[in-house]
Formats: sequence, C-alpha cells, structure tokens
Amino acid sequence: MEKLSMATKYVKGKIYKLAIADLQPDPNQTRSFMDTNALNELADALGKSQVAVSTTITLNKLPEDVRYACRTNPNIPKIMLMEAAMRRKFKKDMDKAGKATQPAAVKQRLSKQHSLIMQTDGLTGKLSGLPWQEWSEDDWNDLTNTLLGIRSQVQGLLRDMNALPAEDQPVLPGNNNLA
Repeated sequence: MEKLSMATKYVKGKIYKLAIADLQPDPNQTRSFMDTNALNELADALGKSQVAVSTTITLNKLPEDVRYACRTNPNIPKIMLMEAAMRRKFKKDMDKAGKATQPAAVKQRLSKQHSLIMQTDGLTGKLSGLPWQEWSEDDWNDLTNTLLGIRSQVQGLLRDMNALPAEDQPVLPGNNNLA
C-alpha cells in the first residue's frame, strides 16, 4: 500500500487506499452522533460491515498511545480493545450518573447580619494598613468625609443599641444632637 503524506496532491475521481487507522477526526466536526443510515452507507462505501465500522470508530476514540501500542502489536485482539473502550465509557457514564444522584454540597448562606459583620471586619482590616499619607489631597478629603459619615452612622447605631453611653458620644459637625 502506498503511504500518502499531507503534501500528496489528490486527483478528483481517483481512488486511494488508506488505512482506517490513519484517518483522523475533524476537530471542527459539529456532529457527535452518527445516525444508523449514514453509518450503513459508510459501511457499504468501505465494503465493511456496520459492526466493523462501529468498532473502528470506537477504537479511534481511545487515547493515541493506546491506539499506537495496538497498531504496532499484532498480539492485541480488537475484542480486548473494544472491552476496554466499553469499560471506560461505562465507568465515565456511571461516574457522571453518580455525581448527578448525589446531593450537591449545600453552601451555607450567611445571614444578612453575619454578612455585614464580615464586611465590616474586612473594611477594618483594609483601613489599618491604608497608606493615606501617599494620597492626593482630593483623595484624602474624600476619605475623611467618608470616614466621618461612617463614624456618624456607627455612633447612631451604637446609641440605638444602647452600646454607647450618651456622655461618650462626641458631637460631630452637622450633628445637632445635644446629648
């Protein structure tokens, strides 16, 4: 049999002998399912039985190193490869089915309260190492105003929770509470 290379010029209408093992699937092929009629037509065109064509297609789905070992070792029967391929497919399908039947790990949702506590704690950590001295004057002023707003909110919340004695509450600019 003549060995063909990628550089071979093919002539339309001429028949070429190719080893089925040398055929590679088109990586851009969108069909992953081959219907029975098309498979029968392919088998008729190749002069092989549908079983032989199906076997070859299945064997070509095996990893390249396994296919190579089998092509170069005539002592490995196709039936043994088919069994190996079927076992792999069966295991893969069972693993997939097993994952589908097992309940997904339930991710515990944080309450709104706990989420706020975590966010506040995270903000406290970010503020502790803040290099504000390196900032522009505008950024510094924006941060100052934001922190004063947070302080006002925190003090009001602490007062509402009775967690801050009235005498410990500083009077802030714009805060007209006379405690």
